[in-house]
Amino acid sequence: MKNNIYKSILKDRIFDFINFKQEQGYKYKTQIYGIKAFDNFLLQTDYNKQLLTMEIVDKYTIHFQNKAMKSKQNRFSILKEFSIYLKMFEDESYQIRKNIFRRQPGKKSYIYSDIEINQLLNAFKSHQYKHQSKSSLANYTILGVLTFTGLRIQECLNININQWDQENQTIFIKEGKFGKDRLIPIDKSVNDKLKEYYKKRIKLKSIDEDNPLFINSNLKRVKQDAFRNLFNVKIKELNIGGNLLNCREPKIHSLRHSFAVKALLKWVKAGRNCNDMLPYLSTYMGHISLESTQVYLQSVKELDKIEYKKFYQTFKNNI
Repeated sequence: MKNNIYKSILKDRIFDFINFKQEQGYKYKTQIYGIKAFDNFLLQTDYNKQLLTMEIVDKYTIHFQNKAMKSKQNRFSILKEFSIYLKMFEDESYQIRKNIFRRQPGKKSYIYSDIEINQLLNAFKSHQYKHQSKSSLANYTILGVLTFTGLRIQECLNININQWDQENQTIFIKEGKFGKDRLIPIDKSVNDKLKEYYKKRIKLKSIDEDNPLFINSNLKRVKQDAFRNLFNVKIKELNIGGNLLNCREPKIHSLRHSFAVKALLKWVKAGRNCNDMLPYLSTYMGHISLESTQVYLQSVKELDKIEYKKFYQTFKNNI
C-alpha cells in the first residue's frame, strides 16, 4: 500500500504506525484525523528530524492549546501512542510517558455486590415468567451475559448468532468500541444459559437479515433504549444504590466495571501479580491502552492492603 496521505518528514513512520494499529484490529478512523493534524504541523514548521524531540512535542501541544478538551485529549493520546511506536525504531526518539490532558477524577463507578447481582437476575427472571414474551426472555439472558462477561451493552446487543461459538465457548465481538474486533472466552455457566435461551430463540425467525442473537417481540434486534428502561425500573424497585456516597448512580455500564474489578480481586487473592495481569484484562475488555484499564484499580480496596501502593507507583512511573 502506498502513502498518499502524509507529507511530513515522518510520513512513512506515521503511515506504517496506522497500518500497524489497524492490523492489530483497531479501525483507527477518528485517530487518523489527529495524526494527520500532527503531520501537517510538522510540515508547516519545516521539521527535519526522523525522530521526535521533547521540543517539537511541546510546540505541538501549545499549537492546539485552544482546542476543546476532548479534542486535546484525542490529539495528545494518538501522539503518545505514536511516540511509543517510533521509539521501537529510533532509540533516541522522545517517548511521551504522561498524558497532560487527563480527565479530572470524578465520582467512582458503582460496584454491584454479589447480593445485588442476584437481586437483579431474580427480578429479570420474574419479569420473564410474568410476561412470557420474546423480549423478556432475551432481557434475562442479556443481563446475565453483561454481568458475567463485562461486555459493553451495545457489543452484547450487536451479537449475531454466527458470532457465538457454542462448542468452543467464545463470542466474537465485531467492531466494538474504537472499531476493534476481538474474540472473548465465556464461562461454561454463561454458555449454558445461552444454550437454554437459544433452544427457544431458534424457533423464531428474525426479520433482521443479519440474524441477531437477541430479539424482541417484533422479531427484531433488542434495542438499547428498551433494555435500559427496564434495567432502570428494576434498579429503582430494588432500591439498589439508595445510599450513595462518593460514587455514581448504578447503571448498566456499572456491570462492566464490577466485572473488571472482581476479576482483579480474584487475581489478587490468588496471589497473581496485577502488573502482569493488567494487559490481559485490557485486551479482554477491548481497551485501546492500559490507562483505560487502570481506572479499575481505584475501586479495588483490597489492593491497598496487599500490593496496591507498590503496583500503582510502578505503573504510574511508566505511563
